[in-house]
Amino acid sequence: MKRSVASARDINLEVAVADFDGPSTFWVHSANTGTSSLQRDIPDVVAERAGDIRAIKVMVTTLNSIIDSHAQGRHVHFLKIDVEGAENAIVLSTDWRKHRPEVIVIESSEPYTNKRRIEPWQERLNQSAYRMAYFDGVNDFWVREESNHLLKNFAVPVNVLDFFKLYDPETEALRSAVANASLARRVLRRLVARVRG
Repeated sequence: MKRSVASARDINLEVAVADFDGPSTFWVHSANTGTSSLQRDIPDVVAERAGDIRAIKVMVTTLNSIIDSHAQGRHVHFLKIDVEGAENAIVLSTDWRKHRPEVIVIESSEPYTNKRRIEPWQERLNQSAYRMAYFDGVNDFWVREESNHLLKNFAVPVNVLDFFKLYDPETEALRSAVANASLARRVLRRLVARVRG
């Protein structure tokens, strides 16, 4: 099995995200860590599959703080929010006039079902000039109004005729190396031409 290596440009933050800054308790579900949460009270269907639940102390911050500190002035193409019940806290406390990711994907289904929940955060995005584009059975896909040309890409479900390409880090590294070698050859040719000229 190949092990993924973080890119030098990646920023990994050891924080939970909610609507406040400070310490909090994070509830770790031993049998299904993907459902671990800042919320102690969880739906029965999640509790049945959670295994042992242990409390750990974590630092919490807001999405506003993260973007301001690490992506200020940068164009955010894609934002995924999957926070096991803290969607309202995050979306309702974020300044969507200031922060305008093109596409926001947020988990929106009832636990372990394909039933879409209706929550206050959806109305907040709608009021913030985002348009609901697609529900894939687990997530809502929202597109900001100024990028409404992207809506057509959500008109049909993902399918084989999308002509997608799987990301392969080795192939991308080779492409980058070839591009860098090509650039180096062009620079070298210019330098040689200057020396001869």
